[in-house]
Amino acid sequence: MLRLSGNLLSTLRTLLFVKAYPGTTHTFRMSSTTALKEYLCIVPDKKDTLAGRMKVRPIHVEKVSSLVEQKIVTFAGGFADEHPAEGEIPGFLGSCVVIRAESKDKVWEILKSDIYTETGVWDIENAQVHAMLTAFRAAK
Repeated sequence: MLRLSGNLLSTLRTLLFVKAYPGTTHTFRMSSTTALKEYLCIVPDKKDTLAGRMKVRPIHVEKVSSLVEQKIVTFAGGFADEHPAEGEIPGFLGSCVVIRAESKDKVWEILKSDIYTETGVWDIENAQVHAMLTAFRAAK
């Protein structure tokens, strides 16, 4: 099972959450205008599925683009150990997605209906879905 550790976990924590310091307080609040909550999804690829990933990637990108337009997906991308050289295909290890939904069950429904899951690219059994409590977000 893929678990975030070391530098990747530290970087994600730094980017997504406020570090608590003695004597300070921080309250996480959801927007009162929406009942949707954000979830951070880490979905590993199964071993040796790069060719399958690239084959169905256009279908995946089209569906995710639609979810972005609907503001259901607010962040999505593949992850690898290293950035590829120019013109090189990344050595994908999986995907990281932020999904807005009313429940964790709905998030799992979205992930399970993705072409990467349906074609055996994503290792959905070892995926992680976490409630995301955003403290800071850079302006676009």
